[in-house]
Amino acid sequence: MVGAPAARAEDAVVVPCRPTVTCTADLAPPGTLEIELGYQLRLPEAGATQQSVPVLAKLPLRKWLELQLGTNGFTRAGPARYVDNLVLGAKLHLRDQTATWPSLAVTVSASVPTVAQRGYVRAYDAAVVIHASKDVGHLHLDANVGLTADDLGGGRALQPWAAVAATWPVTKRVAIAVEPHYFADAAPLAPRDGGAIVALEVAARGWLIVDGAVDAVGWGPRSVAAIVGVSIAPARLWSGPG
Repeated sequence: MVGAPAARAEDAVVVPCRPTVTCTADLAPPGTLEIELGYQLRLPEAGATQQSVPVLAKLPLRKWLELQLGTNGFTRAGPARYVDNLVLGAKLHLRDQTATWPSLAVTVSASVPTVAQRGYVRAYDAAVVIHASKDVGHLHLDANVGLTADDLGGGRALQPWAAVAATWPVTKRVAIAVEPHYFADAAPLAPRDGGAIVALEVAARGWLIVDGAVDAVGWGPRSVAAIVGVSIAPARLWSGPG
C-alpha cells in the first residue's frame, strides 16, 4: 500500500486493497467514498482465457467500521458471458498499530448470485478474513488469513487461505509490492491455488492510485494472471472524528 500523500478534498485519501490478494487492516477517514476498478486477465494451462472487470466500493462509517460492496463484474471465458456474484461485507478495525504491535481488523462478507446467464454457475459464499498491517521502517507489511465457505447445488466446501504482502516505496509516489499467497484445496468447488504477485503502485494523487500486477502461479489451474486498475476516492461525504 502506497502511503497517503496530499489529499484531494480535505483529508479524503484512498486506502486500496488492490492489486494484491491481501487487504490492509487500516481504514480511510470516515465518510471517504472509495472505489476500486480493475481489469483481470487469467491465462489457464488449459481451457478458455478468462477476462473480468472487478469493482469494489468502500465507505468507512466510523474509525472502526467500513461497509463494502463488490463484484468480479462482467466476466468472459470462452462462450460464457455473465456478471458475477455481488459481495456485501463489513470490516471492523480493532486497533491501530503501535511501535510493537500491528494494526488489526476482521472482515466478514457474504456473496450472493446474480441472475441466470450463459455459462454462469449460481452459488452462495461466505468469508471471514483477519488482517494485520505493520510499518517496519520504510517497509509496509500486510498479512491476511481467511476462510471461505462455498455452497453450490447442495455441495459445500471450506477453503482456508493466507497471503503476505511486502510493499516498498521507491519514491513518495511509487511503490513496489511482492506477495506470496496460497489457497488450500476445497475440491470440487474451489481448487488449490497459489503463487506470487509482483505489483507496481503509483499514487498520482492522494485520492488516486494506479496499479498493475502479474501473478505467477506455482499451484492451481492457471499459469498466469495480469491485473491493472485504479483506486479512487472521488469524495468525502462527511467529515468529523467518527
